[in-house]
Amino acid sequence: MEKNQIPVYFNSFDLHYIPLPENYSILPITALGPQPAAYAQGTFEMLYVTIAIPVSGQHTLIQPEGIGLTMSDLPKTYMFRCTFAMGSDQANVQARLALIGFSVCMPRGVAKDDLVQLSIYVIPDPKKPDDNVGKVVMDANILPTWP
Repeated sequence: MEKNQIPVYFNSFDLHYIPLPENYSILPITALGPQPAAYAQGTFEMLYVTIAIPVSGQHTLIQPEGIGLTMSDLPKTYMFRCTFAMGSDQANVQARLALIGFSVCMPRGVAKDDLVQLSIYVIPDPKKPDDNVGKVVMDANILPTWP
């Protein structure tokens, strides 16, 4: 977590894997490159996020303890950053789609016109840096729809 970030802990967190077809092509991770495989929705109280990340066999995602939050003014912006580390799962050889769903409490004082930004990052397994994982660096501005 970066120095100026406030830790925010998950209200809920679910991670499930779905097998992918054998011929499914998984792109290697890159330093840049948007991946729009995430959906977020917010209310004044809660931010809900769903992410789909393809991972090759023998990989697994490690659940982070929480996410980082930074705030800026003019316009008022809340920036959430979630980083996943990769681990090894020697028992699995088939490519899978990791489906992640989580929610976090929104900070107090969020207004209808405030901007919420979400960044999702995956750090590859340091023991296997050349292995393929889904191209998962995703930056998107999410404008919550308020009820």
